[in-house]
Amino acid sequence: LRGTYLAVGLDSEPAPSEHDALSDCVVCKQSLVSSADRSTCDACPPGTEASPDGTSCANCTAGRFADGVSFTSCTKCEEDSFAPTEGSKICQPCSGRRGTKGEGSVSCDLCR
Repeated sequence: LRGTYLAVGLDSEPAPSEHDALSDCVVCKQSLVSSADRSTCDACPPGTEASPDGTSCANCTAGRFADGVSFTSCTKCEEDSFAPTEGSKICQPCSGRRGTKGEGSVSCDLCR
């Protein structure tokens, strides 16, 4: 199943051991992953995003970032900024006479 959590906790609901494991699971929304005990859906930490199946977090690839606030999925760095390694939380600005030729760069070029 895509990242899911078991919807329990209300007084009127049966104890977790009495739940049908498949019918009581709720699918996590996109960009969230199920917690280790599958009791909640959680956001991935900065520098990562939810895997396609929603069961784990994966590092952003180089040239992309996720700050965990405005961007919870990996997003390409804007032009004239870069992310040289995977798992970036921010993009670094190019300095001086350096720049990039577009979005998603892993380094800056000389004399753009």
